[in-house]
Amino acid sequence: MVMDLTIYYQGRLLGAPIYLDFVEAIPTDGAVPMILMFIGYGSIYCGQLLNAMISFNRFSVIYLKANYVEFWKKYLKLFLLFAFVIPLCLTIQFTVTQPAMLLYDESDPKLGYYLKERINKPIYDKSIRSVILFGFTGVSSLCMNCYVLKHLMQHRKKTDHSHTRITVAVSMNDLTPINARFLAYNISTFVFECMIAIVQVGS
Repeated sequence: MVMDLTIYYQGRLLGAPIYLDFVEAIPTDGAVPMILMFIGYGSIYCGQLLNAMISFNRFSVIYLKANYVEFWKKYLKLFLLFAFVIPLCLTIQFTVTQPAMLLYDESDPKLGYYLKERINKPIYDKSIRSVILFGFTGVSSLCMNCYVLKHLMQHRKKTDHSHTRITVAVSMNDLTPINARFLAYNISTFVFECMIAIVQVGS
């Protein structure tokens, strides 16, 4: 939700003429644009890592079996800390790159504003880091979700043939396969992440 709100603010409010008076009342330099960029990129990175963690959670149910509960009791806090520390490290640059809200066209202020870092050096380039993060989490999530999907389909075949229930460290409601939608979700998520990575490289 935080990510959606910041993206909406950057993409709609800053560039829409109807909100121009509101935007001009906000400081265009200093803490406000820095916080907006920090929250925007930080929530995108954090959301991606949390999605990968959820995929690993599903994967660990199958792979760890009986040790699943003990594993997550022990390491959940570490995973959550990792999901928030990594985005912090990737966005700390906004404290020195001087983010600002700039006019698209100074001769026509009605075109609105956009967020940009005033200091632009190769070391501060977000594209490569974003591609690595999205590529790693996207591919790993797809592989883990496909593994879970394969297990669910095999489980369904076994229960259809033997009419017996197999006990694992998760309720049977979690193993109820909605295979078509599950596969479509995995593929679409992977495709969208590839598109985002391409846009990041292009920009």
